[in-house]
Formats: sequence, structure tokens, C-alpha cells
Amino acid sequence: SATAASSPSPTSSFADQAARGRGIFLQRCAGCHGQRGEGVTAPRLIGPQATLAGSRNAQELFAFVSTYMPANAPGTLGEDAYWTVVAFLLKENGLYQGDQPLGPATAYSMPISR
Repeated sequence: SATAASSPSPTSSFADQAARGRGIFLQRCAGCHGQRGEGVTAPRLIGPQATLAGSRNAQELFAFVSTYMPANAPGTLGEDAYWTVVAFLLKENGLYQGDQPLGPATAYSMPISR
């Protein structure tokens, strides 16, 4: 169905969510942040020097990206797309290894620390 692609499936795993986020990242974020999140004209998002908006947990990162990104069209990706991109960033940075999908009910309990 048309809604299945835009809303998270209750059986979706974190890995599936992060995989969807990778596609959105490559389409909408990589132009400024780089194909591998290495930072081009915008901050590095993946790797030891990554700047994840100074966020302490996944909820804070979601709040930042869903309000301010993409810079040329803030807030336009839709809630599910933002969650998937945040999941992708957490996965790529090794900040979450679990299987519980990321969302409003789980994000505060997912710390971002190195």
C-alpha cells in the first residue's frame, strides 16, 4: 500500500529503518554532508569527528534535524523520513546496536556519547 513506505511498520527493525535512512541521506543530505557523512560544505556526521548537533540523545538529534534540515528546505522530509535518517546516523556511528526501531517512544533512552 502507499502508506506502508511512508510510515514505520510495527515489525520494522532498527537495521531496516537505518537502511531506509541511508537512501534518504544519500538523496537529501549527502549534497552538503558528503556521501559518507564526511562533511563537504556542512559538518561531518559520520566518524570519530562527527558533530551530531551537540545532541545528548536520539530525541534531541531528531528535534534538530526535523526543525533545521535540509538547510534549503527545513522540516520538509516528513516525520518518518527524519527518524530513518537519525537511525542511519546512529548506526553508522556505532551508537546503537539494538533492534528496537527508533521513534518517539524510544529516542530519549538512546544516548549519543562517544
